[in-house]
Amino acid sequence: MQSHLPPSLRDRLPLALKAFSRGQFEAAVTEAQGLLVEFPAAPVLYNLLASALSKLEKGERSAQAFGYGLIADPRDSKLYNSVGTAASNQHRDSQATKAFRRSLCLKPDDVTGYQNLGALAERGSHLPAASKAYDRAVSIAPDQRGLKDRRAEVRIRWVNMLARRCDWHALEPLAPMVEGLGLEGPGVNPFPFLALEDAPARQLKRAANFAQTVTPPSAVSTFSVPGDRPDRLRIGYFSSDFHDHAVMYLAAGLFERHDRGRFEIIGYSYGRDSTDENRRRARGALDVFREVRGLSDEQIAEQARTDRIDIAVDLKGHISDSRARLFSHRPAPLSATYLGYPGTTGATYIDYVIADRVVAPEGSSAVFSEQIVRMPNCYQINDDQRYRPTGSASRSMHGLPEDRFVFCCFNDLYKVTEETFVDWMAILQRVDGSVLWLLNSRDDAVRNLSAYAAKRGIDPSRLIFAEPVPNPDHLERLGLADLVIDTFPYGAHTTASDALWAGVPIVTRTGEGFQTRVCASLLTTVGLETLITRSRDAFRALAGDLAQNRSRLDEIRKYLTETVRTTPLYDTTAFTHDLERVYDEMHRIYRSGEHPRPIDVATLIEGV
Repeated sequence: MQSHLPPSLRDRLPLALKAFSRGQFEAAVTEAQGLLVEFPAAPVLYNLLASALSKLEKGERSAQAFGYGLIADPRDSKLYNSVGTAASNQHRDSQATKAFRRSLCLKPDDVTGYQNLGALAERGSHLPAASKAYDRAVSIAPDQRGLKDRRAEVRIRWVNMLARRCDWHALEPLAPMVEGLGLEGPGVNPFPFLALEDAPARQLKRAANFAQTVTPPSAVSTFSVPGDRPDRLRIGYFSSDFHDHAVMYLAAGLFERHDRGRFEIIGYSYGRDSTDENRRRARGALDVFREVRGLSDEQIAEQARTDRIDIAVDLKGHISDSRARLFSHRPAPLSATYLGYPGTTGATYIDYVIADRVVAPEGSSAVFSEQIVRMPNCYQINDDQRYRPTGSASRSMHGLPEDRFVFCCFNDLYKVTEETFVDWMAILQRVDGSVLWLLNSRDDAVRNLSAYAAKRGIDPSRLIFAEPVPNPDHLERLGLADLVIDTFPYGAHTTASDALWAGVPIVTRTGEGFQTRVCASLLTTVGLETLITRSRDAFRALAGDLAQNRSRLDEIRKYLTETVRTTPLYDTTAFTHDLERVYDEMHRIYRSGEHPRPIDVATLIEGV
């Protein structure tokens, strides 16, 4: 607490701050306004009021409160940081940059200021400036309370930015620091580590540490256990991705196929609003669609309890824009994590993880905090009503050579590790004249990859970068590739099912972690286990062999074209029925008074 505040304000301020930290922004506004009547010159109250109003998306009132605070104390660095954060949230980057720089002029050793400045520069692709800010943040001597937490957070942001740039030269000296990050001490988001290492036990430890850090224990709501199954189980799907996003491309058919005689489906959207086709389709498929982005985590959970949700399904995990904290408030008697995050949440308040026998094989329960649900085929839902490519695209339309072998990988470039790229370059060396078709997500990453290719003896012109396009165009152009080659350790997920839907084979390499095995699960479900490898050497060899054995590759492509859409991977109705069996079994276990336990859907089907 700030020692210069009047004693009576010091005593009463924690209640307002606690409301803000728990996401109770309306309560924080009320508390701050009440205190301002007595302490009209306290900048800390204007900061709190303005920040809470900003969270409630009341931008004009928030700006006014910040202005009053700066009048009260024009040298308050925290106020300038808050002004910058609010401006950044509204994408007013120029104003935000000025505010962060002003805060650092007033307090040059402020880690938060440098972290905010770095994040803003990164978002604007001013990456040298971002690196400089992050570097300064982690180099400041640890003489501030809470600095240890801030340094860990800044470090993983910095590492993640370098990974997205494919700047492995800059990442190399940070490797010793990264290795222990998040395992002890302050928790950090475990998501970036999925692309950095294949270590499920370490990932569980990081996830559990992070879950405990960001979601401290809260009062667990009690529910009356019903004696019988309700006529309709209420399933709540929670996500920020009810829009033009990979999760919705996969899940839209699931929402539509649920048996409305036995299930009521409610969506809770805490992401951005939009008018795209995915959002329109999701809203039309759900029985109830709730916009909750302006609510606190506690309020969202309370709304779900009011809706009498039986099972809450988190579609985000620890991926960006998640609201994991809300599940600690128990929005429903049962909770499950599914689809969005390929691994364990580490959270004691998530009961189940929906997986399958490939991504979570027998013996893997020790690296999950949740009880494992094993679907009978691939855990990943797919939509059999997706756009079907017509074959109308041509290589010339997309800058591809007509007479050369085209390897392809449209994974996000942060998944491309140096090890993966070395393997890719070895494959290009073996297959004369071949090219590698990649997705251009950042110009700086393109420059770095081109430079690394030259260092490996590969002409950079053999790397061809595709720009993002609408999903139907993406599926149409995918068929122009000859063979997709995967990344490791974070492999293809939606991009793999896209390729198979478009009739293009994919060679993958599996490891120990969930994120390394999703593509293998997809391939197993469509009957192409021969495209799964388990070592770098085998991965290189298989990709090269297929490129040089056209008749074998053509057989696989013919099989995909004629058969793949009839396999269980693209049977949306059957998958939905299997998932409904899961929900029924979860609720049966709950009604019987048992604790959550593993569920094998194949066993449930056999017992019918």
